[in-house]
Amino acid sequence: MTIPNSQSTRNLRSLLCEHFACPLSQFEKRAFRKCLYPHARIISPLLRWLKPGCIERDLLFAHYFGNAKDWQEATAEVAALHCQDHITF
Repeated sequence: MTIPNSQSTRNLRSLLCEHFACPLSQFEKRAFRKCLYPHARIISPLLRWLKPGCIERDLLFAHYFGNAKDWQEATAEVAALHCQDHITF
């Protein structure tokens, strides 16, 4: 029998939003901000204002990464991003 809200069945998105008390709809932006170096957090809003859409790929990665329910799925998302980098550049 599986417990629906057990830690093993919850994805990274729900765990992070619970930890930081933010709505699920804010996960991608919150995760992106948490991953930045402190000095990048300061200039990120300015960069997004000057060049809208410049972090869309990062937010998309955060979206898919948030679906991960275990370490294996998380590393698979990182590997997929790495492979995509080699294909597109």
